[in-house]
Amino acid sequence: MTDKLITQIEEFIVKQQSQPALEYVDTAGQDKASAAASAPKPTGSAAPSGKVPTKIYEMVRRGGRVFERVRTAWVNPDVAQRLQRSKMATDWIRTLGNYLPLYFVGGYVRDKFLKKAPNDIDIISLIPLSQVRPILNRLNIRFTEHNNSHARIKFEVGGLSVDVIHVKPDDLKNNMLSRDFTINSVAQSVTGQFFDPARGLDDIKAKMLKTPGGDPEATFKNDPIRILRGIRFAASYPLKIDPKIPSAAKKTAEGLSKKKPRRIGFEVKKILQTEKPWVAAKLIGEWGIAEYISEGLGNVVNLRQRGSQHRYHAWAQMIAALKRAKSRELAVNAAIMFSFIGKYEVSKGGKTNDFTGWEDKSAKMAHKELLNLGFSKEYANKIHLIIYNLKVLALDNPSKDEYRKVALSAREDLQNYLTVAEALIGTSNIDNDKFVQLKKNIERYSKNDQEIDGQELNTTSGVEKFDDSDKLLKSDIDLLKEAGLLLRKI
Repeated sequence: MTDKLITQIEEFIVKQQSQPALEYVDTAGQDKASAAASAPKPTGSAAPSGKVPTKIYEMVRRGGRVFERVRTAWVNPDVAQRLQRSKMATDWIRTLGNYLPLYFVGGYVRDKFLKKAPNDIDIISLIPLSQVRPILNRLNIRFTEHNNSHARIKFEVGGLSVDVIHVKPDDLKNNMLSRDFTINSVAQSVTGQFFDPARGLDDIKAKMLKTPGGDPEATFKNDPIRILRGIRFAASYPLKIDPKIPSAAKKTAEGLSKKKPRRIGFEVKKILQTEKPWVAAKLIGEWGIAEYISEGLGNVVNLRQRGSQHRYHAWAQMIAALKRAKSRELAVNAAIMFSFIGKYEVSKGGKTNDFTGWEDKSAKMAHKELLNLGFSKEYANKIHLIIYNLKVLALDNPSKDEYRKVALSAREDLQNYLTVAEALIGTSNIDNDKFVQLKKNIERYSKNDQEIDGQELNTTSGVEKFDDSDKLLKSDIDLLKEAGLLLRKI
């Protein structure tokens, strides 16, 4: 079978090379009714057989442009335009799909309906991967094989990662129904047909976050990580949340304590890079998830902040700061989320209103907890420095040397530091003039012509390693030592 398929594919490729390249059809000017009439209709009555009818082969061979029109008619024209960067990937997959029963699943289908450009492509093959490998080899596609929850083949084309797993035709329905949320439970063949046993298309169109079968508690018990995934989806898309989900999350959240911290951290990283991380932070607090991310975060949820400088309690201020920053930078949002975890410690468990030294304490705790969650040492160091340098805001009249310490230690992460500082000041009752002065002085002292080679600093510190191209001020070596930032072990 495989040899025959390879021969057919090679003939198909030769034929395609002699034809004009396929183009996306602009449906912007089309009558909406006609576009809707030409769009594929969701189907879910019967599972695919794993066999591709000869008629489909011939349809795709003869009618490339017609096929392209059918394939994109159901996509919003703006989305189709944004999908241009994935055209190479989808063209390769379409070529394979002429001969193999391949189905787009999960995020790729979801994102097209929700007007998002895909980050990757998940594929289900109804034939064994052993039959897919020689075909990929013949097409000169370099791939890797993995074996974790599923045996899978991964490769990259068109700047997108493609992940292929094998599911038996008889098991496809169960695979769809066992997924985390209905918006991820739709399979679409490369020829346009949908297989949708959980009615996920209805929920995608209604922008509703639900679990297959309507029992989120059972879904979360099966894998508590799905709670974090639900929070991520809620922060990434304008979704309404099934009223059953919050209570189910609270009941099953304890299951997260049995998961590896790095698995939790993997989802936290994605959450912090969503379009609206403040939505995620709000849900983390409301659903009782914070303590399972880290002990420090759990202590912040109910931490009261009294005094003239404070506008919110700690968790509410963190949410407000994330919203004010409006950043998708991991370092920015992680620094904001973990900035207050030391306040619980220095205030003796919230029994006092004295938060003196919270910046240093939070920086040390954040560094430790982020490493435990699987953040790289580089990122943990970045976030440590951002939080530690917030202490200059507590000074009534910072000296020139204090500003220079911050400017030198922040270095390449200066903009992220300023974003965090502005967000925290803007959500407190501290006069914004303090931030204006901070920005002005830090920018001033970050510029200086008297430089030394970074290698000299390496021999001085013995801790932080810089590239030979790094430059620092000779006059500032002592200041850096005094600051104890880049030059000390954390």
